[in-house]
Amino acid sequence: MLFFIAKYALVIFVAVAVSSFMTSVAFSPSVSRSWNLNGLSFVHACAQVLLNLPLMIAYPVPSMQSWTAIATFDMPDFYHGLLVVSHLVFITYVLLEIYVFHWLDSRLKVDEFVHHVVNLVAVFLSLATYPSYVASVGLFAELSTVFLHLRKFVEGDARRLAGKCFVVSFYVTRIVLNGYIAALCALNHFFSVTCLFWMLNLAMNARWGVHIFRKISKELKDH
Repeated sequence: MLFFIAKYALVIFVAVAVSSFMTSVAFSPSVSRSWNLNGLSFVHACAQVLLNLPLMIAYPVPSMQSWTAIATFDMPDFYHGLLVVSHLVFITYVLLEIYVFHWLDSRLKVDEFVHHVVNLVAVFLSLATYPSYVASVGLFAELSTVFLHLRKFVEGDARRLAGKCFVVSFYVTRIVLNGYIAALCALNHFFSVTCLFWMLNLAMNARWGVHIFRKISKELKDH
């Protein structure tokens, strides 16, 4: 009983600590509101990668060869605790972005707002039932966001390297891995609320993937 209480007390403590730091970034007086927005998203993305990386290393996505294996995967307590923290951190992040940068400043684009709302509902449902392996894969996709914002904090060769890492990580995590799980879902004829949100998320990422591809193609033609 004491171990159970201690485990969830630690989970809540870590979630509150990370969420408090994100809140301070969102509301801190800085040079511009854009810095607050980019800084908040960067901190959140780093947190998600660190929280979900252990599970991705221990149980790589290709090792999950059927939807049944994914849906019934009962992860060890350590990984489950990390995933609960990542859920709580994600919820805090999205609510902060919607309130500060959409409700107050109207800085979020429509597609970004829709993306946030869809994923917020999905994460709420996941947390209300049982945080799953699928949720961890989705949250680990924030890896691409780390490099996206890192480009804005560095210059020269470091900026170009961060840009290349962003493109590679975007297609690997948001298109390939997400598409792999979506394919397993379709092949197993497993239709559920989880699959619905997963398909919506994949469709939005695919749309951005096309936009990124066109931008890269244009830059190559210009050179």
